[in-house]
Amino acid sequence: MANACNYSRPLDREKLLEDCDEETAFVNHCLQVFVRETQIDMDSLAAALGNHDFLQIARIAHRIKGASALIRATFLRDEASRLHILTGERQEAEAARSVARLQAEFEAFKRFIASLPPS
Repeated sequence: MANACNYSRPLDREKLLEDCDEETAFVNHCLQVFVRETQIDMDSLAAALGNHDFLQIARIAHRIKGASALIRATFLRDEASRLHILTGERQEAEAARSVARLQAEFEAFKRFIASLPPS
């Protein structure tokens, strides 16, 4: 299955700014924290997948889903939600594909963030 990343708009920055009272510096700080913490989660996710630790995968997916929703990263949120469901159903092969899609979405997200103009 081909990767279906949305490289054009992995983040609804306008809605996030609106949610944060147009505080651009605060939004940028939140995005930096999100990237840093999600990178840690992505590394842990790969290890948990290798260990077939579905409980840990579910915890990480749930955390990424919630954090992504807060910052309006819809595609990351949706893929993390799919992964969370798949781990509950113990669908290992499909969960592995979901992890790969989630990692690709996160890379697209980081590229998008890096391309934003400084505040």
